[in-house]
Amino acid sequence: MNGSAHSGAKVFAAACAPCHRLNDQGHEVGPDLSVYRNKGVADWLEAILDPNAIIEPRFVNYAIATRDDRELSGLIHSETASAVTLIQGQGLSETIQRDNIREIRASTISLMPEGLETAIPPTAMADLIAYLKTPPQQED
Repeated sequence: MNGSAHSGAKVFAAACAPCHRLNDQGHEVGPDLSVYRNKGVADWLEAILDPNAIIEPRFVNYAIATRDDRELSGLIHSETASAVTLIQGQGLSETIQRDNIREIRASTISLMPEGLETAIPPTAMADLIAYLKTPPQQED
């Protein structure tokens, strides 16, 4: 199925930009997708439909339970001896003091949500993949 990169840009903005950056749009939480433009359609489909299949070590999702009974999840953006900073969707970050952390555990589940196939119809998925594979417009 052929898609429209123009229409795919709108799908990207709604579904992917909260955590991915492409063509100066989105947030740098997950991988910058521009380096994957040459992936095949099947590779894109697998990555989108099964986000837990391959999780790069630098994008491991961490769950943090705090002493004040909050449950947080995200990518560890930075760590010091006294605090951990998580980055979450929309580029939001939160710093948690280590003395307030009850438990930190790495998750085997990606921060990228499962079930995007239910939220993105097949024609919109084709548009999204067309957008992901299309190089940015060259400015004159």
